[in-house]
Amino acid sequence: MKRIYRLFMLVAIAGLLTVSCDFDLLDVIDINFQTSHSAEFTVPPTDSGNYVQVSTTLASDIEQEIEDNKGSIDKLESIVVESISIVIDSGVVNFNAFKSAEIKFSTNDLSEIKVIWIDSIPMNATVIYPEHTSDNLKDYLNSDEYTLTFKAVLRKDLMETTILKAVVDYKVQL
Repeated sequence: MKRIYRLFMLVAIAGLLTVSCDFDLLDVIDINFQTSHSAEFTVPPTDSGNYVQVSTTLASDIEQEIEDNKGSIDKLESIVVESISIVIDSGVVNFNAFKSAEIKFSTNDLSEIKVIWIDSIPMNATVIYPEHTSDNLKDYLNSDEYTLTFKAVLRKDLMETTILKAVVDYKVQL
């Protein structure tokens, strides 16, 4: 009797698997991955006490990155900042001229949102690790292009053109 019951259960399970294998495995698997994007900001010489503001526009490649990770853009749930670093690529040797800084994101269709900030930049720093929002940025990074605007207050004169490089690490969840 036990054999007949086991055989019946085995046939039933096999039948269910054959009939119900009509689903997309990607619908039940969560895909998460990390990605990094970098941006350069060319900051012109500026007097102390003044604001300096420069922008750079980046083409979005998030759809390709999602496809490379075996996902689909229509499954995109969130893109959030995990970490950020800003270094001096050329020009001055440290951040001594900078008192505070922030980076805002925008697109042609979406207004500016403050994503990254540091209220007090330490003296002699050659790299800074600003704070960042935990907001979902998928609408910004899923646009054809998005703009990053770097704004800083100077504590002393910036004597030469300085190129800053920001590297933003994101967590992408599908």
